[in-house]
Amino acid sequence: MEVYTGYGDKGMTDLSHTKNVSKSDDRICLMGSVEELMSHIGLVRVLVDDVDVVRMLEKISETLKKIIDGVSDPYNREFKVSEDRTELLEEEIGRMKEIFSGERLPILPGDSRVAAEVDVTRAVARRAERELALVSVKFGSDTGAKKYMNRLSDYFYVLARYVDAAKIKEKNEAFEGVQGAAKSETTGTEANVVTEAAGTVGNSADVVKGAAPKSMPNPELHWEKTAQVNIGFDASLFKNRLTLGLDLYNSNTYDLLLDVPVPMTTGYKTRLENIGKVNNKGVEFNIATNQKMGDFNWSVYFNISKNINEVKELGPGNADIISSGSVSNAYFITRVGEPIGSYYLLVVEGVFKNQEEVDATLHYMDSPTNYGLADTKPGDFKFKDVNGDKVLDISDTDRAIVGNYMPDFTYGFGATLAWKGIDFGIVFQGVQGNEILNLSRRYFYNHEGNMNNYKGALNRWKSEDEPGSGMNVRANRVSKGQNGTTSTWHVEDGSYLRIKNISLGYTLPENWIKKVYLKSARIYCSLQNPFTFTHYEGYNPEVSNRSAVTTNGEDYGVYPLARTTSIGVNLTF
Repeated sequence: MEVYTGYGDKGMTDLSHTKNVSKSDDRICLMGSVEELMSHIGLVRVLVDDVDVVRMLEKISETLKKIIDGVSDPYNREFKVSEDRTELLEEEIGRMKEIFSGERLPILPGDSRVAAEVDVTRAVARRAERELALVSVKFGSDTGAKKYMNRLSDYFYVLARYVDAAKIKEKNEAFEGVQGAAKSETTGTEANVVTEAAGTVGNSADVVKGAAPKSMPNPELHWEKTAQVNIGFDASLFKNRLTLGLDLYNSNTYDLLLDVPVPMTTGYKTRLENIGKVNNKGVEFNIATNQKMGDFNWSVYFNISKNINEVKELGPGNADIISSGSVSNAYFITRVGEPIGSYYLLVVEGVFKNQEEVDATLHYMDSPTNYGLADTKPGDFKFKDVNGDKVLDISDTDRAIVGNYMPDFTYGFGATLAWKGIDFGIVFQGVQGNEILNLSRRYFYNHEGNMNNYKGALNRWKSEDEPGSGMNVRANRVSKGQNGTTSTWHVEDGSYLRIKNISLGYTLPENWIKKVYLKSARIYCSLQNPFTFTHYEGYNPEVSNRSAVTTNGEDYGVYPLARTTSIGVNLTF
């Protein structure tokens, strides 16, 4: 297919209901400016790290596409811009202004690369707004679109200031982290290492991203060492009609290969090191039977296993390794005496039922670098004072180990049946007792009203008389009272039973196929992952968004497991 058509070589193009329009037409110029604006938005979107900002930019691009379609087809009501889209912009402007003073500042290039790009985007938005006003005079236009474009340039102005303020906050936190590390070195105290505080040089918003090492090189790396003891028992009874197996094991792994956070002054986020010792012990059991009765053959099997993981050592001082997940305040901790990569989160004790509870109970307060915490209202989350100091803070002192991805036990069973050329097989797989950090709940339970939610959102707090489930917050466009902070509310039971495979086949009789010089022919149909039985609200309970052993069990927009159907023929010549 050719990229070019040659139709516009003479400077003409078409609109939806108007043919042979000059490319100098005001409507065509407007459409070009909006497309240019969308390109700048795309550049900003890949430069920012704030997930909420990225999602907002995507919504803006969708609205701008609608405006372009509305210019081309002004009589189509599907392309009208509704008032709620402008209101969404206004709410986002209000949210971002909380991080910096609300005074109107001069329009100057931003202090960072991203902020400067946003300012360019604002200027293009203003130009597109002016061209829309011109088109409105000559041809008429959607009033909702004009209002939206006017508010859009305000949004980009605030976004540029927001990016700069976030950068200043990031630098202050980094400086505090360096001070803390220096103090720890001076006093000889073992400090907890937090991955999020470490950061990377290339992760800053004002740095152009490119190819660079993700972790610090370590020439002293060597293989892990494992010492294991196994005691096993196997038996075959009744002429192999019944088989049994039992295995007990105890394994110690030394010099673990773990990504250990390092000070940000190194220019890296982590360093792979041989550190510590971990113990795994458990039991595995299996039983199977094979039976034959004339033309009918059948077999059934069952297995179950349990593993206990425990960190025994973590280097000198046994300092905790605290690693961050895909969003802020999503922490994993590797601690002596606990499994690797346990969830380390704020603890939710319910939802404030009324204002009396808010006034009588601890809740987070504003700080110079963290705003909006004091806006706690009835219907917001109630958090536990973990350390009992009568003060709630977001540091590790008010976090607790609240579970991990490792299951209590895993199991599986299945059966095969065969009769006169017909064969049938089914395989089940199950996991019990694992927890999942479902960060997707940030969006599917956000109660913002701008996207689909889980049905559980219907059971939210509505009033003192309708408190809902007692664990589901009020509807609110902007998260207050730390409702959006990663906590035990995001941890779900990931237990499940899955039918992994169902197959049905038929092997044709030899006297049918020998005339076409075939030795065997089998027709079959197979279903892979057809059914999963679970209380987990996400797409797939067998999920982990991250590959590091210290951050297992996160679900954050992971694609669901594919369900496949196969129909085929096996031929042997």
